Amino acid sequence: MLPKELRLRNKRDFDKLWKRGRSLHGRLLGIRFAPNQKGDTRLGIVIGVKIHKRATKRNTAKRRIREALRREYAPRIHGFDIAVIGRSGIIEASYKEITDELGAILTHAHLLS
Repeated sequence: MLPKELRLRNKRDFDKLWKRGRSLHGRLLGIRFAPNQKGDTRLGIVIGVKIHKRATKRNTAKRRIREALRREYAPRIHGFDIAVIGRSGIIEASYKEITDELGAILTHAHLLS
C-alpha cells in the first residue's frame, strides 16, 4: 500500500486534477495527470459502479492497479498528481495486461523518468 502522503485522497485534489489535468486512455485504463508543486507523485485510482456493480470486483481491480503502480512505476515518476481510471475491460484483465497497458500509457504521456 502506498503511504497516505503519496495518495490522492480527498475530493478537492481530484477536482483540481480534473480541471487542470491532461488525459490519455487505452483499452483497459485511462489516466488523468497534472504536475504538482510538492515534488512527490500522488496517485489515485477510480473505478466507477458502471464498470461492475459488485464492490469486491472493483476492489480487486484497484488492488491490481495499485500493486502495478507501486512495484513498477511509482519510483520512476516525480512531481505529478495522477488518477488512474478503470475502463470496462479492467475486471477481467490479468495483472500482466494491466501492467503492460499502464506502462504504455505512462510512456506515451512522458511521465516515466
